[in-house]
Amino acid sequence: MSEKFHSSIERRVSDSTAESEACVTKEEREGGVAAWLTVVGSVLVYYASMGLLNSFGFFNNYYSHDFLQNTPTSTIAFIGTLQIALVNSLAAVSGALCDCYSVKVSV
Repeated sequence: MSEKFHSSIERRVSDSTAESEACVTKEEREGGVAAWLTVVGSVLVYYASMGLLNSFGFFNNYYSHDFLQNTPTSTIAFIGTLQIALVNSLAAVSGALCDCYSVKVSV
């Protein structure tokens, strides 16, 4: 009996189903190449900034031998420590400010 019931009902596509399928397609294509270029750019900026922070040992050697010869090595090392601390602590503040006020492009 259930076989007769299923065969007698025809499936019709409603307007709401067609509209929801169109919305799904738009969401999948959002961003495209521009979005992926933004991701690649942010990865490169992160890579460069972390590389600069992690290479402070080279700068410490340069500062102690050439630039700041009469300064103790511990004082010079404090420059790198301060740099890393400021980058990590100000990241949360700058992220919150960008969320609140958005990023403005200056011309």
